[in-house]
Amino acid sequence: MPPGGDNTVAIRNPLGYTDTATPGSVSALARPVSVMDESKSEVVTNAVQIDAAINPGNSGGPTFNGAGQVIGINSSIASTASSSSQAGSIGIGFAIPSNLVKRVSDEIIAHGSAKHVKLGVTIKSAQVEADGVSRGGAQIVKSAGGSGVVSG
Repeated sequence: MPPGGDNTVAIRNPLGYTDTATPGSVSALARPVSVMDESKSEVVTNAVQIDAAINPGNSGGPTFNGAGQVIGINSSIASTASSSSQAGSIGIGFAIPSNLVKRVSDEIIAHGSAKHVKLGVTIKSAQVEADGVSRGGAQIVKSAGGSGVVSG
């Protein structure tokens, strides 16, 4: 995985414009990003954050480093839009790290599906204070029964 600040190029078909390459750089590594899976369950992935322009249509395309190595697969963007149809790049894009893509694709090829580890608790984003500094963090959400532990 490249260190922060390395050059990147994201490739795919943003907004229907085929064969588009957008340059940028790695902004952060192991950035927790929440997405919904096909069963509408939240999945948190530690993504590569890039500032290359990622727009609808870029998902699934590769993100390369300056040496031409695939470092990730374009997956999502941060957006201030209220709906996905209005979303566009604001300079914060995310790519699934190539080592995770390889592990998952190898599992799918071998077994027909991939298994994801679950924490076993339900969490929500929250502000926390530590050492006098307020930061984004996670809070365990308790169910109606008073437990934050997920059954099973």
